[in-house]
Amino acid sequence: MREIKFYVKDFVSILPMYVNLDDTLDIVLEKMLYYRVLKLTVCDKDFNIAGNIAKSEISSFLINKEQEIDLNTLKKYCASDVLNKEKKCAIAFFGSSLSDIVTAMRVLNIEYIPVVKSPWNKRLKGFLELREIQKVMEVVAAY
Repeated sequence: MREIKFYVKDFVSILPMYVNLDDTLDIVLEKMLYYRVLKLTVCDKDFNIAGNIAKSEISSFLINKEQEIDLNTLKKYCASDVLNKEKKCAIAFFGSSLSDIVTAMRVLNIEYIPVVKSPWNKRLKGFLELREIQKVMEVVAAY
């Protein structure tokens, strides 16, 4: 039986699972809820990846600011206020082996990973969702 080799480019989703640096925290939390994720990718106006922002980071930020957590407070701050620019985020490249990326996602315990075209071009092209890849892999394994 011939082994089928899949690449990242075969599974890229273009769902808008990202926020912009200037999006307010209410928008960030709304998107997290909509996509059922605890972390989102943050992009600049040119869609270059600036980092990730987690729900726990938002909570810590607001607690450290001693702010009451309500809608007005969430509208007062932007993703760029919370973003830790020194923290690196995992990314996948179009030509990467899908099995390598899935292994990395499981080890890092991440639900999705942003995809860029190449290591020197960090412009966002889409996302890989672990749950979607696993569905396809189960079907392929059954044959």
